Amino acid sequence: MQAAGFSPDAVTYACILSACGSIRALDKGREIHSQLLKGQILRNHVVAAYALVDMYAKCGELENAQEVFEELPVRNLVVWTSLLAGFAENKQGDEAFSCFERLQLEGFSPDAYTFACTLKACSNVGAAEKGQIVHTAIAKQGLLEKDKVIGITLLDMYASCGMILEAHNVFDKLPARDVVTWSVLMVGYVQLGKVEVVLTLFDRMIREGMKPDTVTLTIVLNMCSRRGLLSRGQTYFENMSKGFGIMPSVKHQNCMVDLFGRAGHFEKAMTMISSSTPLNSITWLTLLSACRKSDNAKLGAWVFETASQIV
Repeated sequence: MQAAGFSPDAVTYACILSACGSIRALDKGREIHSQLLKGQILRNHVVAAYALVDMYAKCGELENAQEVFEELPVRNLVVWTSLLAGFAENKQGDEAFSCFERLQLEGFSPDAYTFACTLKACSNVGAAEKGQIVHTAIAKQGLLEKDKVIGITLLDMYASCGMILEAHNVFDKLPARDVVTWSVLMVGYVQLGKVEVVLTLFDRMIREGMKPDTVTLTIVLNMCSRRGLLSRGQTYFENMSKGFGIMPSVKHQNCMVDLFGRAGHFEKAMTMISSSTPLNSITWLTLLSACRKSDNAKLGAWVFETASQIV
């Protein structure tokens, strides 16, 4: 374009910067920044400046993003959220929450995406109290009942912070639930070691007509292994293909190897291994750990030798 004698305008530069941010092309983004400075476009066209903030934020260059941001003559909610999202993605929770507070002081009302980014920041750093402040603001706008992403993000924030009762309360208030919502709540209980609650939730999910996915099944098989629930784990595993139409992956097979090994059913564990493709190092380490716990030195030695040749 430039070789043909055409000069990019602010909108063109904004589009290029958006592409740079999407593919994390920081060097190209810096090159565009230099061109913008030479042409003094940043002073006169905020659309290019907004795109520059977003590009730096997506590339994790938050000092550069904030430097451009602070020099903006005017700001809108989109550019505030771009900076906030950059802080959230890079686990800078305090800075993200500061953006959340500042944008409101400047008269902007957060939208669903702004709330979701702020909740993610709170979740990343375990800032439950700040997350509760965000929850209050969400409730005032009635977004929990309207926006699916907000519901999942709020649920995840509470679960990640160990506030499982609050997480469950959010879950119960959601107008609609999908498999991701169920899985997020289950993971919250997993983190607290509440095996029976996890399995009860899974059974309830099935009764309510929700089909599990591979992630949910990995969660419940792991729980069965931890608690030594051999029969229950086998039933879940067998139902994967028969009842849910999901072919077991090596992760699911590793869960079963662990379950059989912990129960001392090494023949079944070996049968599972022989049918597993492809095997990975976790498979052999799982069986080796079970051999150690059950003092099965002979099989343990064979597993170690075999794994050394394969892995």
